[in-house]
Amino acid sequence: MELFIMVERAHYEILGRIGELEVRRYPELVTAKVFGMSENVAFSLLFDYISGNNRSRAKVEMVSPVHSEVTGMRVPMTAPVVDEDGGMAFILQAGITIESAPRPLDERVKLLKVPSRTLAVLRFKGVADQRRVDEMTGKMLGDLAKANIVIKGRPILMRYDPPFKPGFLRRNEVAVEIGW
Repeated sequence: MELFIMVERAHYEILGRIGELEVRRYPELVTAKVFGMSENVAFSLLFDYISGNNRSRAKVEMVSPVHSEVTGMRVPMTAPVVDEDGGMAFILQAGITIESAPRPLDERVKLLKVPSRTLAVLRFKGVADQRRVDEMTGKMLGDLAKANIVIKGRPILMRYDPPFKPGFLRRNEVAVEIGW
């Protein structure tokens, strides 16, 4: 449990605001990601990977937030996009490259390089259940549409806290890549 007490947070630069949304620039990141699984299975696989279940048996520092793709939500783009297979990703600590990251033993865990990108982010507290995530995602996308901001990707859910933290104390965010 100590792993969750002090974790590194992903670095970003705040570029501005759109109403309640924060516009952030994230540097290139390396993630360990699994696709199309329940949250519990996905989290377990990723936690095992950073705990040393990898080819070099190396432990990797956990970085918050944990990213999950928002599933089942239509995103207004040139054509509607529905993400049906979802995914969950752990950000690997700063300084780890795609080449230097420990190779997963479980083939369901994929290492991905996420290019530098600009995200619109809406923060909220509480349990990130589907109803609340859909509500916050809808608000974020509505605010972006009103501001005529171009959406470039699928919404993601970013969770900063472990499941054992009381819901009313949890920090969550929904985000989407934008043209800025």
